[in-house]
Amino acid sequence: MMNLKGKNILICRGEKESARFKSYFKNEGVLVHFFPTYRTEFVSSSAADRAIATLQNAAAFDWIVFS
Repeated sequence: MMNLKGKNILICRGEKESARFKSYFKNEGVLVHFFPTYRTEFVSSSAADRAIATLQNAAAFDWIVFS
């Protein structure tokens, strides 16, 4: 791996979900910043069905993000 010491890394997950990333990068001398832009949640099957139905109209969106 390249030398990352002193570099800034932005992690868009929450701190709780990124503990392993944070630990690894800090050990490499990286300056770690958190800017949580999304959260992961369990959804009911009906919510999943609604999300799938929404994708049927994908042309209405400029961006679709899968994580």
